[in-house]
Amino acid sequence: MDDQLTREFLAESEELVEGLYADLELLRARREDGRGRRELVGRLFRRAHTLKGTASAAGLDPAAEVAHEFESLLDAVRLGHAGLSDAVLDAFEEAASAVSSCLGAASRGEHVEAPRAPLERLRALAAPQAGAEAKRAPSAAGVALPEELARSLTEFERQRLREAVEEGARVFVVVADFNLTDFDEQFRRLSDALGERGEVVSTLPGVEAGAPDRVRFRVLHATDDEAARLSERVAAFGAAVQECAREPAGEAAHVGEGAAAPAEPAAPMSHPALTVRVSLEELDGLLAAAHELFAETAAALGESERARRVRARSAELEARLTALRMVPVRATLERAARAGRSAARAVG
Repeated sequence: MDDQLTREFLAESEELVEGLYADLELLRARREDGRGRRELVGRLFRRAHTLKGTASAAGLDPAAEVAHEFESLLDAVRLGHAGLSDAVLDAFEEAASAVSSCLGAASRGEHVEAPRAPLERLRALAAPQAGAEAKRAPSAAGVALPEELARSLTEFERQRLREAVEEGARVFVVVADFNLTDFDEQFRRLSDALGERGEVVSTLPGVEAGAPDRVRFRVLHATDDEAARLSERVAAFGAAVQECAREPAGEAAHVGEGAAAPAEPAAPMSHPALTVRVSLEELDGLLAAAHELFAETAAALGESERARRVRARSAELEARLTALRMVPVRATLERAARAGRSAARAVG
């Protein structure tokens, strides 16, 4: 990766790290909320995966190494191989700080090694514990799923379904088909509607032979809602709802256990805002050039009405350019708050 792309990554990585910290704080607060916990662990996993890949591509190996071990422990938690203990949460925060330190050193042109202590702690917590596999015997989810949908589940989705069912959720298959021209937007809206009262465990898209201009989605959905209420919520999408029957005790299949599955879960569809990054030097140069141009234009026009309009518009545009140069103070204050919380936890 060239120097320009590395600089851009380092600038963007600050937002990724701040996102890690924000989600970790939420995770501490919502660790007992099954659905909220699963969503946050999944989001943290994707953030760590993104940091690992982009840091590696930028040649920032220390940050990539920490992000890799961070991702591995998050994966162990989301698959049910490790619990979300205080030690694990502390290791997550220590990993985020280590990634931040490695990236900060790189942005200053300093050489740094990946810190050994956090790496060893992450590896130890992610390693299978004695007796853990026996406790985590491949249990059935307790619901009968359509065969094709069951076969398509990843290990993460199977674990997510097990946990939801153990927490008392009902499981439905929601079927909807959308026009090929806007299916992404329609599916996003359906997912948002389902997320209001439950969680989307898995999605299986497809195109029917008789309707090549439409995309059909079969969504595995876990919720506390009754079938009638769920049907009302998705009626606007023309979706059909079918509840998955509970399996009698001792008879349940293993919900696709052993089937080949992709290593990574699909990230939810989103439409992030587009941003453009420029250096402060370039922005300051633009401000200076604009000011000079406005001054010369106003001088050439004298004291006419047009000159007054140009000066007013120029002042407005200069104010907008100056605002672009400013950055939110929130990130700085949040770092101070995090340091306070960490110190408070350390001394009890």
